[in-house]
Amino acid sequence: MIFSHEKHCGDDSVDIGPNSQKLFKYFSHEALLGNNSYFDTIVTKINTLNLLGNKMKATKNQLLKEIKQLERKYESLVWYARKSPSDIETIERVRLEANRLEKEYPEEILSLCSPATGNWTHGFNSGILAATRLVIDALDNGIEEAYEFFPDLNT
Repeated sequence: MIFSHEKHCGDDSVDIGPNSQKLFKYFSHEALLGNNSYFDTIVTKINTLNLLGNKMKATKNQLLKEIKQLERKYESLVWYARKSPSDIETIERVRLEANRLEKEYPEEILSLCSPATGNWTHGFNSGILAATRLVIDALDNGIEEAYEFFPDLNT
């Protein structure tokens, strides 16, 4: 098994659990398809939380912080994809924000703008945005309430 699984979680931690291997296999598949930036992002976040190897626990606050960072990233990418070239050219605040995102996420923006991968990338980004919001809502308000708004893709 790629990830080890600890049996006990304290009240202030979230067990990443046995599904980590499925997540790893999914993102490994994405990396094989050439989507390394997404795989690298997830691996970096996991490494940041020390979730590889023997340490499989992160506090809820650590996990929530990381998930919120991912939510902001993917919300920005979904927002960018929804803007037309004329909006970016003619609306000053849209142009400034688009320029900032192009500098902050150059690989992701290239993938979004590619005729070959743009639709897939936008769908992926939308799915990640919906999933991060589901997790945040579930941790904050409970799973039942989280599902009431799922998938929430407002930007």
